[in-house]
Amino acid sequence: MTAKKKHIRIGKKLDGTKKKSNAGRKPVITPVVLRKIEQAAAMDCSIGEILLYANISKDAYYDYLKLHPEFSARIEELRETPVLKARETVVKYSKTSYGNAMDYLKRKRQKEFGDRSEQTIKVPKPLLDALRKDE
Repeated sequence: MTAKKKHIRIGKKLDGTKKKSNAGRKPVITPVVLRKIEQAAAMDCSIGEILLYANISKDAYYDYLKLHPEFSARIEELRETPVLKARETVVKYSKTSYGNAMDYLKRKRQKEFGDRSEQTIKVPKPLLDALRKDE
């Protein structure tokens, strides 16, 4: 008696299950692209500038964020890098010229570093009514 040979179909594993196909699109967001996204975010680029720098579409970017929501927090952290560096420059060169760093901080953190100040004045109601009648 001869042993019966078991024929295996191409595309199936020995246990009879299908092999995972290698067909399909390769992912657009590769480690190189992630690095470019992080570099652009660290320069406080807008989302449009980040996409241009990394050479990816808006859809690919947002699809990746849906799959990896923690990456969105990482981008927001990286976008604070220039402010942190400007603060560092202000502290480091506080005895010399630090105008560029202060100008940057005034634009990015207006409430904290801006020249504008707001004052609230409480006017008594009778005076306010009298002023309105004169108009």
